[in-house]
Amino acid sequence: MKPADSALWPAVNLRTHEAHVWIAATEEVTALDCLSSEELRRWSRILPREPRRAFAAAHALTRHALSWCVPAVRPSEWQLRASKPHGRPEICAPLLDENIRVNLSHTDDMVAVVVARTVPCGIDVERRTDPATVARLSERVLSAAEVARMRGLEPEARADHFCLLWTLKEATTKALGKGLSLPFATVGFDFDESHQAHRADGDREWSMKSWRASPQHHVSVAVHAPAVDFVIHKLPEEIRV
Repeated sequence: MKPADSALWPAVNLRTHEAHVWIAATEEVTALDCLSSEELRRWSRILPREPRRAFAAAHALTRHALSWCVPAVRPSEWQLRASKPHGRPEICAPLLDENIRVNLSHTDDMVAVVVARTVPCGIDVERRTDPATVARLSERVLSAAEVARMRGLEPEARADHFCLLWTLKEATTKALGKGLSLPFATVGFDFDESHQAHRADGDREWSMKSWRASPQHHVSVAVHAPAVDFVIHKLPEEIRV
């Protein structure tokens, strides 16, 4: 559908205790002419085709998600800037009474966006990596307790668990506005009996949600507030933005 038709999607009632998430395959996001001149400039500098397409899809989906939350603003009208120095997107116009937070992530073949009100939020989607990469990175990016837990898993389960931990860590550091500049080994996670992730340092002022977006992809969302309800959207077959 055309960018101006974002109103065809039901408007989202963005409550203060909610985080809304949109996930799509990269090829599903086809309305790219809402991108800003700055986004197009950044897009033009990306040489490989797949990352270039994913960048455009993620930023277009971000604009549409914001307009689904604030229907009075068209996708092309949002002015976004990267917070310094770590690149977290922030809304600089239009100036709204609502303090809306947004974050995005993409792999070559999947894009994801989270929108929340007032509270910082982060999202990460990753494709499961190969066992050799897991072995190479584990002791660099995992805490000692997480490394020990990984060693107790069957070899075929380690890549999945590593991908889960990575997405939790990156979503959290993105919510903090630090991204990869914060050593991942210092951001540890435990899991309760229901497999719900919690900060290993005991900080309960966070809400986390992780799930498989496909057999190969993990998604994690981190919101710096307790008791947040997560609302997951996926573009239906009859709607493409």
